[in-house]
Amino acid sequence: MAIPKQQRERLINPLEYGSPGTVPSLQFELERPTHLSGRELDDYLDAGWYRQGQGLFTTYSTISRKILMAAPWIRVETDKYTLSKNLRRLKSRNDSRLTYHIGKAMVTPYREELFQKFRTYFKGEFYESLSSALYCYRSQPDSIFDSREITFYLDGEMIGFSYFDVGENSIASILNIYSDEHMKYSLGMYAILLQLEWCVENGKKYYYPGYAMPENPRFDYKLRIGGIDFLDQKSRQWKPWNEFQLDETPLYEYREAMVKARDRFFGLDLGWRIGVYLNHSNPCPLLIDQSGAEFLSHPIFLSGDISDETNPLVVDYDLKEKVYRLFRCSAYHRQPYPENYQKHEDVLFPVDFDCADFGCVALLTLDKLLLKSADLLEIYEEIRLNEYEPWLDDLIR
Repeated sequence: MAIPKQQRERLINPLEYGSPGTVPSLQFELERPTHLSGRELDDYLDAGWYRQGQGLFTTYSTISRKILMAAPWIRVETDKYTLSKNLRRLKSRNDSRLTYHIGKAMVTPYREELFQKFRTYFKGEFYESLSSALYCYRSQPDSIFDSREITFYLDGEMIGFSYFDVGENSIASILNIYSDEHMKYSLGMYAILLQLEWCVENGKKYYYPGYAMPENPRFDYKLRIGGIDFLDQKSRQWKPWNEFQLDETPLYEYREAMVKARDRFFGLDLGWRIGVYLNHSNPCPLLIDQSGAEFLSHPIFLSGDISDETNPLVVDYDLKEKVYRLFRCSAYHRQPYPENYQKHEDVLFPVDFDCADFGCVALLTLDKLLLKSADLLEIYEEIRLNEYEPWLDDLIR
């Protein structure tokens, strides 16, 4: 069931090639409904959307360890899942050593303190505060989600907590926080087991733990539950995890298209390069709201010199229409994000990345669609018509 248009406050104002709704266009998208019923949350989750602050987003990729990775959405049908002997043992052991409480989600100074400690040893992008994780795009405590928490206690002391959102027929695991000295209890996995148990006890059909990262073993714990399904983003069907093929994901198709375009342009003496776009899933709401612009929403793109403010051009690839698109853009300088990337002052910088020739920390907005075509020669000729300068060789050396 699609979300009625009048109930949505979209962050993205699509150009003529876009189309609103809960079916994603195989790129990063973010929506901010003003209200969200349990049934509507079910529909978003079923279509491959997930919570981000007080909004919902969809994507096909994520960046981890300076590698661009596929991010297939997964879920568990609660009347079909199975637990291994090791997981049953983990739950039994923790049930005997720890106590827990399930109630309405709260943000307190002590929970914030645990969150900040968690940030110090969590490797990867993370929110700056617990409040920003739950309430960005909207002021606390006004929330469109029905959020619950599981709090974990050892000898009466809270050692961690886990948040999940409740729909009419499903729940979605949102955030697991625990102290590093208690990692031996595997609280992230324990939270999943308790949330699944809560699903069954409360008659919910689906459990959504977010997306998997098949190329990052650190996130394999999500796949330890038997009966995992994944969303095939091409067919829009949920399928058993054992049918998942990494090379059939949208990310791999997109990367192949970018490499093909770069090589074709090189053969035509146009030295454009592939850039990794660190802000593709981190748009500035204030800027977007004020300008009404759309931001570039793929994790990599092809460009010459986008720091040339007189005429920055980029090429991306539309995974649905199977065409390349040439845009004129604007680049808004932002501080490097996340902090573990190379420090620099410029919008563009050289980077050691698995699939890119340079990094970009600007926020790129799409000012004008110049051309879309499956023919790279047509794209090349349009670039030349716009008199774009060649690549800055010094940056790549």
